[in-house]
Formats: sequence, structure tokens, C-alpha cells
Amino acid sequence: MGLLDSLLDMFGGDRNKKFIEAHRVSPKKEPLLTVGALLTYANEHPAQVLATLPDTVQNPRDILSTMQIHGAENLRESVAWLFNEGNRFEMDEMFKTYKGGNADAISGVQKKMYENMLEYMDGNPLYEANRNIKKMTRAFAESVNGCVAWDVERAAFWARMAVNAGFIPEDEAWEILRACHKYVKGHFSTWAEYLVSFMNGRILVMCNPDHEESMRDVFNKGCLLGSPKWGAIWAMHPLG
Repeated sequence: MGLLDSLLDMFGGDRNKKFIEAHRVSPKKEPLLTVGALLTYANEHPAQVLATLPDTVQNPRDILSTMQIHGAENLRESVAWLFNEGNRFEMDEMFKTYKGGNADAISGVQKKMYENMLEYMDGNPLYEANRNIKKMTRAFAESVNGCVAWDVERAAFWARMAVNAGFIPEDEAWEILRACHKYVKGHFSTWAEYLVSFMNGRILVMCNPDHEESMRDVFNKGCLLGSPKWGAIWAMHPLG
């Protein structure tokens, strides 16, 4: 989805309203769907429900297979790794060192992608149109140093895909989402901060110039998650 499609979603609302209404979860569980929402939407599934769209190119099993997840055991091991190790500790140190003045702490391609995305995020029109999350500025984006969301978002997303792939029961998926949500609430005060933290991790890992367009698309979708006309999930369930 490009910027034009994202703008159409913003002004026109979600295009899967009937599916969403048919698969609504209980009000008690709905806040848990705020985690994993970014990657769920980035893979063209509604973020407001646990169910995924049927007969789509972005099939849950296919998505997980690219992560070498082929069943319940793989899924549980992967989620445990993200919680206990993941990428965040090493990458947080890289950011800290880089921003502390060591220009060699990250590679040239990582620096270029980071600078390009800081420029793109500054005053992004999708974000400015979203009144439910703090306005995005370069200064705000630069103030978010870590990559915690990169790990926790993937853990929640993999759980969401795994239950739809038939790898794990629904109760287990909700337990993973509950743990992810608790972790996020302990580390972030706004979804804007969470979004930038996720982008920081993605920037360091997917720094090849070929990923720049998809990097922007993911950020656009994160902005829309706070829009009542579309995702509503971040707008309806703010952090803090």
C-alpha cells in the first residue's frame, strides 16, 4: 500500500467493515489487539479483530513460513526468544552509542535509512491528520532511542498469525497478546513512541535501499492505526 492508498483509507475508512463487525471480540479482549496491530495491517489484514481475511495473498501460514515458523513448537520457541533475547538489547546499545557521538556504531546504509526515515516522519501528512496521537516531528522521532517495539510487535503478530494458521489454540494466542500488551504498557506512554521504536528496529535490520518504500508504507499504516475512520484500535485504546 502506497501513500495514495493510505490517504484513501484515512478519508474513506476501512474497506473491510463487514468482516470486522462479524469478528468483533469482547470489549475486555479488544485492547489486547493493539499489539501486533501494526504488522497485521502491514500484511493487509484488519487490526481490530483476531481473525485474518480469508483467501488473501498474505496467508498466515505463508507469512510465518518466511520466519521459519511451521508449527506450535516453532512459534513458542520464537516468541520466547523475542521476550528473553530478541534484537533489542544489541540494537539499543548501537543507537545509544551512535547518538553518543560514535558515528561508526551503525553502518553507512543504516545511517542513510535512519536519516531518510527521520526526514519522512517529520510532519508526515498522515500523522498530522491523526488527532489522536501526538504530532510527529523529527525531534520527537529522534528522542526515541530504543527498539523495544521491534521485538514485542513481532511476538504479538506471530501469535496472531499462528492462531489463524491453526498452529495454536485461541486461548494461547490471547495469553501471548496479554503478555505483550503488559510489556508495552510498561515501556511506552504513547503509541507514537511505540511506532517510532518499531521503525528504529526495522531501519537497522532492513536497511537495504530496496526496503525504503516498504519502510514508508509501514510507517503510514502505523499512523492510520490511530485514526477513528480506520484502525481505531490505537485511538480507542491509548497507552498511559
